[in-house]
Amino acid sequence: MDIQRKVLSNGLRTFAVTQKGILSSHVVLGLRAGARRENAETNGIAHFLEHMFFRGGIRYPTQEIISRAIEGVGGNFNAFTGYDKVYFVIGIPVNKFEVAMDVLSDMLFNAQLRTEDIDAERGAVLQELARRADDPSSIAWEELHKLMYGDTSLGRPIVGPRENLERFSRPDFVRFRQEMYNAREAVLAFSGDLNVKSAYSLAEKYFSGLPRTSSYYGFPDEPISSSANPEIVIKQKDFAQAIITLGVSAPAFHSNDRASAIVLDGILGSGMSSRLFQNVRTLKGLAYSVTSDYGNGHDFGAFVCSAGVSPTKTEEAIQAIALEIRRLMDEPPSANELQCAKSFRAGNLAMSSDNVSTILGWLVGSELSYGKAVTPTDAIHDADNVSRKDVTRIAQKLFLPGGWKVSIVGPYGGSVETIQDILHTTLIA
Repeated sequence: MDIQRKVLSNGLRTFAVTQKGILSSHVVLGLRAGARRENAETNGIAHFLEHMFFRGGIRYPTQEIISRAIEGVGGNFNAFTGYDKVYFVIGIPVNKFEVAMDVLSDMLFNAQLRTEDIDAERGAVLQELARRADDPSSIAWEELHKLMYGDTSLGRPIVGPRENLERFSRPDFVRFRQEMYNAREAVLAFSGDLNVKSAYSLAEKYFSGLPRTSSYYGFPDEPISSSANPEIVIKQKDFAQAIITLGVSAPAFHSNDRASAIVLDGILGSGMSSRLFQNVRTLKGLAYSVTSDYGNGHDFGAFVCSAGVSPTKTEEAIQAIALEIRRLMDEPPSANELQCAKSFRAGNLAMSSDNVSTILGWLVGSELSYGKAVTPTDAIHDADNVSRKDVTRIAQKLFLPGGWKVSIVGPYGGSVETIQDILHTTLIA
């Protein structure tokens, strides 16, 4: 792959990833216009607006016409909203590259945001909200975010509450688009067997209309913090499993501890060779899925363990997870474990470097979040220097007994006090 970067006349950062002989093309537009740009009154507007762009612009005035323009030439289209960013992604035969640029630019710049379309799409968004209410994992993660971040943009669900979704009207969408959709908040990337000069000419043609900036440019200025007190929430739901999530604050992206946290995650709960998989699933048979996950942004990080278990095994599973956490706090991992975790991450990054869609996602996401574009290849060696002592040190720093937040969703019949006692006894003993 050949990667080139260019800034368009309006300041929009773009990347061209070219490959000879590739018959497909991908276009990815990312904007720093996710749920973290909302407050309590506007919570849900970023995600709802993402839906509304599919309702039509000027050249492609309806959802059906948009769909046929892409799918009618063999392409596919998707979009998704996160806390920090919103993404629009089109895959299309490379000889139809201009169609993707044309459709996407028309949707964003010329969205009609008609009241009748808002009312129709409102029903779809409310059904998405209802579907999440039937998904125990979604509920558990949202409850954990509430515990970890409280009444902040990170603590609120991305889809928003029903009362907001039922209230939003056209002026709300127009205002959010004007404030958040500008070139300084956006990055465009595209790939394929393309003539780069011609591709950049099309990018200028279709995306120079994105406003250069707005008075709302920048990262959220809302401080993100999490209390040091243990907190537990139990949501009684009539599901077949109890979903457990345990989370603590972790290093942000630019922290010197990030690499150590990555390796810690690999040892504890990433992959079949991890301690959680081997000891909670394979040895004890308590869960089909049991993992850890370390994620971060420019100003926050979270380390989360999760599992789906039989309701009658909830307490045993929490104790088993806590025991593995305690072991990592007490003694360094073996040299073999350390190397396996490093190699597993490096190998996955190397393999993902062959996927052009992954490359585009990394370029757009890193440029937006950190002002520096990186690819999986750039990150392959970022944990090479982490030692066994580093893993123990970061485990002791992160896994403070009083810092854990826990959410349990499902037909678990126990109490908050019982979970508190398990964590206290296991993590402090």
